[in-house]
Order: sequence, then structure tokens, then C-alpha cells
Amino acid sequence: KPGKNGREPYVFFRDRIMVPVLDRRGRVVAFGGRILPDHLRPPDQGDFKPAKYMNSTETPIFNKSRVLYGAPQARQGAGDGHTLFVAEGYFDVIACHQAGFKGAVAPMGTALTEEQIMLLWKLIPSDEKVPVLCFDGDNAGRRAAERAMERVLPLLGAGRSVRFAFLPDGEDPDSLIASNGKAAFTKILENAIPMIEFLWRHHTAGRSFETPEERAALIKTLQDAVKKIADAEVQKHYDYLIRQKISDSFFNKAGHRKQGTFKKGSYQKQPVQPAGISLRSPKLQSKDIHVRIMIAAIINHPDIYADVEEQFAMVQMNNDRLDMLRQKLISVVESEEGIQADALEAALRGHGFGRELDHILSSATYLHGKFCSGAEKELEKVKEKWLGLWQDCEKIDLQKEIKAGWKSAFYASSEEDEERIKQMLSDTTL
Repeated sequence: KPGKNGREPYVFFRDRIMVPVLDRRGRVVAFGGRILPDHLRPPDQGDFKPAKYMNSTETPIFNKSRVLYGAPQARQGAGDGHTLFVAEGYFDVIACHQAGFKGAVAPMGTALTEEQIMLLWKLIPSDEKVPVLCFDGDNAGRRAAERAMERVLPLLGAGRSVRFAFLPDGEDPDSLIASNGKAAFTKILENAIPMIEFLWRHHTAGRSFETPEERAALIKTLQDAVKKIADAEVQKHYDYLIRQKISDSFFNKAGHRKQGTFKKGSYQKQPVQPAGISLRSPKLQSKDIHVRIMIAAIINHPDIYADVEEQFAMVQMNNDRLDMLRQKLISVVESEEGIQADALEAALRGHGFGRELDHILSSATYLHGKFCSGAEKELEKVKEKWLGLWQDCEKIDLQKEIKAGWKSAFYASSEEDEERIKQMLSDTTL
């Protein structure tokens, strides 16, 4: 390479192991060089420390921010079913390929660029494009992962994401495979965590969220991060999952407030421990059948009405027709003291509720609640089970209100919203 200020040309790639750099089509477009170990090269002059990696000067056919080392081989490996993943440098890629990991690529001695991320997705032939970004397990590796997360977030799309994997401290893929075998590195790739989980851990690990202000700050930070996602549909799903994580983390299964401190530890994949009020509770889907059973029980056993009158009036109906049926049922029972089941059903059908009664007084309803059919003769048992269902409905309605409250808190980040939710939880134990 020509020397500066008129000096003699010098050897650009001196004291380095050289590798050819290929484009996606397999054509040589540049060369890369890794510095030799200290004992194999002359001593450094003064304080000068040569770069670990060097690449050819950029040309019309080579731009290091748009090239991934090992791309053509990894494309073939991904097509054969190998996991596509990003290692640190050329020789990590070479070692991985030699060990049978055919999906390895590396950036050209720099942090991943947007162009390289897009290229990663292009190398995967399937619709589900989720390569693994592999980092050292030390602080420098964690910071590199955080920078990569910031680069990837705006680019996320349907079927396009990344996962994050972290090597044990002091290990690279070559040394890990050499000391612990291929199975150890395979496990690292399999345990890679999704983008949503890394985003959450990045903003919560080792921090305390005991006060409303701390929680509001966390919500605001996560809100700002999610807004960086350009794809509206993906952004919506991230919104939902973040709200769910907030609920799961700050409330326990009984609905009470949890300690808001998160452990500081590695970013390795850990089993997800369900906690808190699930935003997708299966109970939410069961309220309709609960209401049908409760109405059927009163129609088939009118004598229990006096004992459940107040609770029945409080049940929140999911549609206007059921509410009208409830009002008419109350009116008939209260106006005709001692009315029997057959007469009550006939009166309700006479007021135009035949279709609803066909649905309610059906074998499907009795299958879910045998006690509500006319075959059950023990009224105390019917009343006890009816009140149990009513309590379940109350819990379901409260879950809905808490879910709506957390959604409001997520978007408004208001202290008042959190206090309202806390009050609901203290009033009723889920």
C-alpha cells in the first residue's frame, strides 16, 4: 500500500493470517487478515497495538458494512436446515464450519450493520427468518448485544427477528467446542432467547421497581423502545407482550403486588415462570357457560331464587338478550310465589325467549354443570354450587378490569392508574 507523505509503499497485511472474502455469489471481493499471536510476530513498536482484524480497502465491489464473511457457505447450510448464526470473526466461522455448524457467518471486524442484518434474513430460505446473534458472555459481549438490539428493532417484521445467545466467559466457539464438544455449542444455540425476552431483561436485570415512579419509568422506557419498530403489526404484538410481562412480574398468582426487584444475572435462556394475572386467562372464555348454568339452575330450581336474589341481580351479562331474559325471569318469580320449573319455563317462552332457552336448557349446559338440571333434587347442593359459580364470575370480571387498567397504565404511565389497580387487588383476592 502506498506510504503517506511520499514514503515508500508498505505491506498492508503484515504479520497476519489471510482469508479470502466472498460475496453472496461466491466471488472473491476482498481479503481479511487476523493478527498473528504475539509469539509468532515481531514485538510491537512503542504503544502501538495493531488491530485484531483488518480488511481490504473498500472498493466498488467491496463495502465491509454490506458483506458477511461466510455468507455463500451459510446460505447453503441454512438451506440444508442448519441454524444461521453470527459469530465474532473469520476464524470463529472457520472453526464452526469444521465442527459441522454450517450456518456460521461473521461481520467484517465491526458491529453488525442494518445492511448485514437484512442480508442475514435473505440467507434463510424459509418464511421464518430468525438467525441467532452469538456474543461473548462478558460485559463487552453484553454491550455488543445491546447495540445489535437497537439496530434490529426498527427492522423487525412478520417472520423476521433474531435471537440472542451468549457464550460462557472466556470462551469462543472454537475453544468451547474443543473443550466441551459439539453438544455444548449446540445447546448454546438452542437456548438463544427471543428479541422480546432480551429487550425485557436488558431493561429490568438488576433493577428495583418498588415505587410507582420506578414502574412508570420502566413502562415509558419499554414504550419508547417498542415505538422504534416500524412494522405496525409487530409493534402491536410487542405492546401486548410487554403489558403481559408487566402484569406477570408485578402481581403474583393471588393477584397481590409482588416484589419489584429483578435479579442481575446472565442472559442465558431460563424457563419462563408463569406469575401474576394472565392476560389470556382461560377463565375469560368460561364466563358464558357459567352464566348459562346459573340461569338454568334458577329455572329448574325456582326455590333457590330467594337465597341468590342479590347475587343474580349483580351478574354482568354479555349481551342484551340475556339481560332481558334475566329481568323477565326475576319479574315472573317475584310475581308468582311458589312457581314450579315447568310453569316458569313456559312463561319465559311465552315472552319470546324460546331460542335463548333452547340454548340454555340444553345437554351441552348440563354437561358442564350437572347440578343445574332438574334431575338434581338437593337444593342446598344446587345453591352451594350456584354461589361458587357466581364467585368465579366476579373474579373473571375483576380480571378484565385489571387487564384494562394495566393497558391504560402502559399507555398513560400514570400513578393514578396503578393505585386504582392496587385498590382493586386489595378489595378482592383472586
